[in-house]
Amino acid sequence: MLKDPKWPAESRDRILSRALGYEGNHAEKLDAFQMLTMFPGRSQTSENEIHMWQDENVIRAISLGIRDRFEDIRYVALQLAGMLGAPNAQVAYSLWGEAIIESAQNCENDEIRKMALIALALFLRDKDLRESIDDTVINLLKNGIDELKLDLYEDIEFKGIVQATEKEKNKKDPERKTALSNSQNLKPGMRAQVCGLIKAVARNGLIGILVGKGPDNQGRWALELEVCDMNEATHLKIKAQHLRPMPPLEMSIDRIQSIIDQAPNEARIRLPSGEFCDIRSKNPYRRTNLPILYLRNKASLFLLGDPCDTNTMLRCRLIAQSSITGSLRIARISIDGGMDIHVPNTKLQRVRLDSPPQCSSTLAIHQPNAIIDRCLIEGGDYGISIHAEQCQVLSTVVLGARNAGIFASFRFRAECSTVKCCLDEGVDAKEGYDELPNTNFFQKGQIKPVEMPDFSKGGGYFSSYKQQGDGIPSVGVHA
Repeated sequence: MLKDPKWPAESRDRILSRALGYEGNHAEKLDAFQMLTMFPGRSQTSENEIHMWQDENVIRAISLGIRDRFEDIRYVALQLAGMLGAPNAQVAYSLWGEAIIESAQNCENDEIRKMALIALALFLRDKDLRESIDDTVINLLKNGIDELKLDLYEDIEFKGIVQATEKEKNKKDPERKTALSNSQNLKPGMRAQVCGLIKAVARNGLIGILVGKGPDNQGRWALELEVCDMNEATHLKIKAQHLRPMPPLEMSIDRIQSIIDQAPNEARIRLPSGEFCDIRSKNPYRRTNLPILYLRNKASLFLLGDPCDTNTMLRCRLIAQSSITGSLRIARISIDGGMDIHVPNTKLQRVRLDSPPQCSSTLAIHQPNAIIDRCLIEGGDYGISIHAEQCQVLSTVVLGARNAGIFASFRFRAECSTVKCCLDEGVDAKEGYDELPNTNFFQKGQIKPVEMPDFSKGGGYFSSYKQQGDGIPSVGVHA
């Protein structure tokens, strides 16, 4: 039967029945697929001679075989798809392309992945298909060259197909060529977008900031995602060819507000270095009538800036609204305008807060369980005003308040913190405070200012002062 150049109808029906799994066991099904690979591209039916790839049962058998649970059957089915599809690439790709790509992406068996890529390479000998093919297939072949053990012929074939396809696609779409060349100009601190991933398609389109000193030994960059869900990975390792440089983020408070409002319900937002201000104003760096940035409508929110603490500055008043129902965490950000906290379980870490002269409190806490950790609080009528229970001030410095550095209506805890250079007194706690002995340095008594600067011009709150009563020696303080 195998020597017959034609495919007798009786043999055809029996072989296809086994290939489709209607009869026989696994071994007979595998034999049926192997027999199909031995026949020429034409088959003899009872009426006329037709192409095998036009036979609906053959098409169905190959489609099922590519997704079969047995790897040996999948391998032969992919081999058959490549053989039959090469002369009719566009039709074959429309029939089996999705299943073949799935095998190339997800299969852990390298031999099956290789056979799937060989089938795709055979299809891509067709020039018309190369012009319309998706970049996913090109990236699959590129990854195959890097990751699979190819023989010399396969390596040459894959590289030739990739080069021919990219040449034709770049000719048709000049912007694509520009994007590919831009991936070679990546630098730490740059914004970049993930593109062209095969095994993790869902990550395509994510935007982040390149961190570290550059790519690792495998050519992978560390990308810290700009916006992500708290339960997902925050850092990715991505090869340069899968990164597209992005323009810098617009340095406006409105843009930050938009990012926060559009973020997931449990969001982690990483801001780049730079000063964010009211860019619509004629004087964006003014210290009066500051814009307001709202943190709102989230289950939980983590807002953080550049690893260098003061490199990310927001020139605004930050208001954390009670519509955040879970926790709020802010880290590594400088806020020139102060902050109001209406969210319980808020934690500030390595945050610098300053405020203009008309501000009553640089940091106002209105909900319990707030933690102020390693922060610098400057200015305001009060540096920190605490209007809730169980708040903690840890390793924090409060400077230059026009009244008390810390005003507290409720008892709070302080450890390793400093309050000084305030015009009234260091701490005004109505119910007292708990402290770790000998770890805090709080100003005692009042300070009489000698020289007060013009606040409208910015600068320090005062350049020198005299002490009234016991307390700290004279020093100069500048913002």
